[in-house]
Amino acid sequence: MKGPILFFCSALMLNFSILAQPEKNLTNKDKYDYMFGASWLTSGYVFNKNYANPFQNSGASGRIFFDAHLYEPWSIEGALVIEPSACYPIKDSDTSSYRFDTIMRFNLDVSSRYSFGKSIGSALIDPYVLMGGGINVHKSIGLTANAGIGINLWLSNNFGFQIQSMLKIPASQNIFKLAYLQTNIGAVVRFSKPEIPADEFAKRRYKISKTRKRIKIRKGKES
Repeated sequence: MKGPILFFCSALMLNFSILAQPEKNLTNKDKYDYMFGASWLTSGYVFNKNYANPFQNSGASGRIFFDAHLYEPWSIEGALVIEPSACYPIKDSDTSSYRFDTIMRFNLDVSSRYSFGKSIGSALIDPYVLMGGGINVHKSIGLTANAGIGINLWLSNNFGFQIQSMLKIPASQNIFKLAYLQTNIGAVVRFSKPEIPADEFAKRRYKISKTRKRIKIRKGKES
């Protein structure tokens, strides 16, 4: 009975040590190939003093993204945001006060990402900035200019958590009044393409020659 108990305690202590010191368990990779993630998201308008609040929506809003590494420290990503119950400000013409209508909002964004992880020499903490644009769909379809900051906290070489805030400025007459902030927190996963080892022996063995071989026939003898 003591054997299984000792084994369980040893495994528990080892797991705790790994989680307590994640920096020692991360290899200092030069790059990754792909990264994707899913997050819970909240949003709100930030520039108008009458209804500014960065956390206005409610419900199960979310964001998913896919990131492709270009070269250190740049990557490019595409993201889809779904807000089933986002708030949209409506001004009452009689009282000049504002109220909110609940709308369903979609965002489809493309951004360029610059990572500072290598610059600060950390494999655990990876802050970054984002810039790009997107399509905003709610009562109508419009375009937005996007800029944001975020941080990835890596617990292993492949898994971590992400916190990000992105400002979205619509291409409309109320460019600043309708600018809103989207903040998300969630999980991220990154991975690299499998490397194919270069085996010169295998290449020579399975190489097919395209040149014709001549058959030598000795004179005076029938083939």
